[in-house]
Amino acid sequence: MALAKVSGTKIRGGVYHLNIAIPPEIRHLHQGRALLTGTLKTADPKVAAKGVTLARAQLIQQVEETARSADVNARLAELPPDQRALYDRAGGLEGLLEAFQRTQKAQAFLAAGDPSTMADTDELPPDPLEGEMAAAEHRAASEVVRLI
Repeated sequence: MALAKVSGTKIRGGVYHLNIAIPPEIRHLHQGRALLTGTLKTADPKVAAKGVTLARAQLIQQVEETARSADVNARLAELPPDQRALYDRAGGLEGLLEAFQRTQKAQAFLAAGDPSTMADTDELPPDPLEGEMAAAEHRAASEVVRLI
């Protein structure tokens, strides 16, 4: 009994094998090969079709990631040398993301400790000058965290 044809496959030895064209822009990720090949280890056409769909989705994802990377590299090339040096010292995109997340957490903690937003208690009212000084210290610390 012959196996049903499945787009993106070849049948060898009663088993489906991938046979999908690799887009030129990502062939460098696949040792320069033009075709994505390999066994799907199945004789079931439905399973083979799912395998082809998954392989094509992975190729599409690689194309999109390569395009994003090229876009980032193009934008980095446009940066003035001083800004590029800052970017590199920050550790690239990963370093900037990590610093941003740390800063967001620090700002959340600072906001929680902002004396001007603290609820009133049954204690004696604080000295207004002390309150102003605490608020000024908080604003200064918040600004430093924001600039990091």
